[in-house]
Amino acid sequence: MSSSLEQLRATGTVVVCDIGSFASIDKNKPQDAITNPSLIVAAAKKPEYSDLIDTAFSYGKQKSGTIDDKAEATLDRVLVEFGREILKIIPGKVSTAVDAKLSFDTHLGLRGIRAARILQSQDSVNCNLTLTFSLVQAITAAEASAFLDWYKATHIREYSADEDPGIKSVRAIFNYYKKYEYKTIVIGASFRNIGQITELAGCDYLTIPPNLLEYLYRSTTAVSKQLDSASALASSTPKSQYINDKASFRFNFNKDSIAIEKLREGISKFVANAATLKNLLKARIET
Repeated sequence: MSSSLEQLRATGTVVVCDIGSFASIDKNKPQDAITNPSLIVAAAKKPEYSDLIDTAFSYGKQKSGTIDDKAEATLDRVLVEFGREILKIIPGKVSTAVDAKLSFDTHLGLRGIRAARILQSQDSVNCNLTLTFSLVQAITAAEASAFLDWYKATHIREYSADEDPGIKSVRAIFNYYKKYEYKTIVIGASFRNIGQITELAGCDYLTIPPNLLEYLYRSTTAVSKQLDSASALASSTPKSQYINDKASFRFNFNKDSIAIEKLREGISKFVANAATLKNLLKARIET
């Protein structure tokens, strides 16, 4: 019998991997991968990645400016070097996060979505919008023609997989996109257990951490399709528009207290991990 991982792929889901180790990526053969400072903080401390870190330091030290400027350049290059190495293994794309501090210059993410719209339409830069916790954000991202829509599952307490609010939100976003035939891809992420993954079998993409990817690789438990485009097309979900209506976006987004809190928490975590990584780089540059 085929592995649970292969059965998941057979439902039409494209598997994406959070960076863990290059060996894990090579073994489990995800289509795409993601990097961000939160993932790189752990990976950068592993000896097998020392050559990539050394390359980034050589680049950063040559830059003019203050220690902070050099550390910033080094941080950017670290992300690039990891991305380049992963591209040698996977057939698809590597998504690299921009500085999360920029999020605090936006208003509840709407300006960031508009920035993605410009990059997509004028510069043909594919943009993944992360920390999407609500249907309002997802609809606005689709209106901006963002290439991928990342969803981070929410967890206030432990839920069974079928009642998890994060799972329900991914379903709602998937069904809305397929109902109105948006090209934006839905990606479920931040899974804590296998049940959450299998409940979303059939979702466009799922970003799976290395430990759960390994479990699926070794398991032969049956995985069946849960999300289906044909069923979504037959639904009666009404259409909404937010991209050019800041007031409606703010009003409807603010109805969702979980989305507000998880967005704040997610941005703060990314900023903190980027600062941690930058401080590690600064310490080495100063020695």
